[in-house]
Amino acid sequence: PIPYSYETPNYFSKVPNPAPPSFDNWLGTDDRGREVLSRLIYGFRLSILFGLALTIVGVSVGIITGSLMGFFGGKFDLISHPPRTADLSFGFPPKPMAIFPLPF
Repeated sequence: PIPYSYETPNYFSKVPNPAPPSFDNWLGTDDRGREVLSRLIYGFRLSILFGLALTIVGVSVGIITGSLMGFFGGKFDLISHPPRTADLSFGFPPKPMAIFPLPF
């Protein structure tokens, strides 16, 4: 286990900060004495949780919408997914469409 929090400075470092990697601090410390490994793990954890949450929400909305469109069909299908929307979006070249909103 890592004995330091992502924001806890190492007050008992034997070398001045930023410290190189050592047995106590595997990736060393930054200029404020905080351990780099614990900060890296904390940032990784936050990024992975955010990505998983967005994926779960997106998949859930897609499954629910697709199920309702498949079950009801007809007008509900036309309202929730207008025909030829994908064909229309693929008809435009991607670079000009990416550059177009920049001035706004």
